[in-house]
Amino acid sequence: MTQNRTSKAKILRACGEAIKPSRHLDYKAFLQACFNFIKDQKESYSYIQFAEDLGFSLTNVMHLIIRGRRRLSTKAAAKISVLLNLKGFERQYFETLVEHNNARLPQDRDALFARLVALKNKEIQNPIVQDQLDYYTSWYHPVIRELIGLSPVKRGDASFVDCIQPRVLPEQGRRSLELLQSLGLIRYDEEKDQYIQVSKNISTGDEIRSLAVIGYHKEVIEIGRDSMTTIAAQRRDIGAVTIAIDEATAQRIKTEIQNFRKALIAIADECKNPDQIYQVNIQLFPFTKA
Repeated sequence: MTQNRTSKAKILRACGEAIKPSRHLDYKAFLQACFNFIKDQKESYSYIQFAEDLGFSLTNVMHLIIRGRRRLSTKAAAKISVLLNLKGFERQYFETLVEHNNARLPQDRDALFARLVALKNKEIQNPIVQDQLDYYTSWYHPVIRELIGLSPVKRGDASFVDCIQPRVLPEQGRRSLELLQSLGLIRYDEEKDQYIQVSKNISTGDEIRSLAVIGYHKEVIEIGRDSMTTIAAQRRDIGAVTIAIDEATAQRIKTEIQNFRKALIAIADECKNPDQIYQVNIQLFPFTKA
């Protein structure tokens, strides 16, 4: 019996070392990855055994949690952290992730998401990767990058942010210019005495891609919502359609949306004299469970 407990503890610790919570944005996906890791080493392993190993009763409770039919409590999350030997950043991230996924109020989810971003940013050692995360953390960085291509912006002059809506403070504009330079997205041309765009795409690695992009989309979707009351109707187009389809059709629509985004970029590239900046948000999501 002692040998079995030792073996179980060893494989759980190995799982905690191999499967990192910080690679996930849903604790259910993390737990599924942990189950898959153990099952790869123990072919007859079951969700019922997984539940017992993680301190639950010998039932299918873990299968229900992973399938989203039952919530994982913060107390249970703390117990799992100990059994998987999660420490420091990974433990903080996992337990915050559980709180975030379980939060019901939008303001609570936003606050917990901000905590996840702060944890991730604190842990990242590579300054370039930190800058990439910062780029997507605030909606106005891509806007300022595009603005550089519309009108001359000189070093030390922060008045260029006055044309941006919602309002961007001069100090935010200055910090944004520094960030864009460090990422190689703009540079200062001494001869022209102004910033210029550099033809370079920002590419986030797996370490931050999901977290960074989700944070960015949360912000611009919120701004899009506010535009219904802050932007004149003739300068915006916001609509919605509810449709009944199957999964195959949903994937077909998703592909069409992706193609449409590419078409929009091509149309923008054809514009010879751009004089303003627009944001296009396209959303597709289900109202019913699979």
